[in-house]
Amino acid sequence: MTRYFAAFPLPDPVADHLAAALPPFPAAVRPEPRHHWHITLAYYGPDDPDARLTWLTERVHDHPAPRVRLSGVGGFPGVTWMGVDADLDAIAEAATAKKESRPYVPHVTIGRQPRPEEWAPDLADYRGPEWIAPEVVLYSSEQGRYTRVGGVRLRSAPTC
Repeated sequence: MTRYFAAFPLPDPVADHLAAALPPFPAAVRPEPRHHWHITLAYYGPDDPDARLTWLTERVHDHPAPRVRLSGVGGFPGVTWMGVDADLDAIAEAATAKKESRPYVPHVTIGRQPRPEEWAPDLADYRGPEWIAPEVVLYSSEQGRYTRVGGVRLRSAPTC
C-alpha cells in the first residue's frame, strides 16, 4: 500500500557532512539509508497524490523558506535521530492534514533498533552546515522505497 508524506530532503553537502560524522553502526542497529534522510513535516497515509499535492501547494506556498541545520542527537523508542535546529512548527502545522496527538519533533532518522536504548552515538555536539530549504516535497512510500511525487516552492525570503 502506498503512503504519502511531506518533507524537506537533505541537500547533498548536508548529507555528506552528516555521513562523515556518523560513527560505525552496531550490528543490532539498522542504518536508515542515506537516500531516505529527510525532515518529515506531515504524514498522510494512503491518499490521492495529485489531490494531496494541490492541497499541500495551497497550504504552504506562501511560507518563507526556512534556514535549517542539523544539531545534536536524540531518539524515540526504536529510533535514533539527528535533531533539527530550526523553527518548523508553522510550516509543519500548515502541511498537516490531521492533528497529531504527540508534539511535532523535527528530526532525521539515522538508525532503527529493536530496543529503545540500543544505540546512542556520541553526537550531542554535532552541528551540520546551515541551508535554506527551498521547497516542501511530497513523497510516496511503498515497500520501503521513497519516491518524489512533486514539490512546492516556498517564498525565497528565508526566516531568521
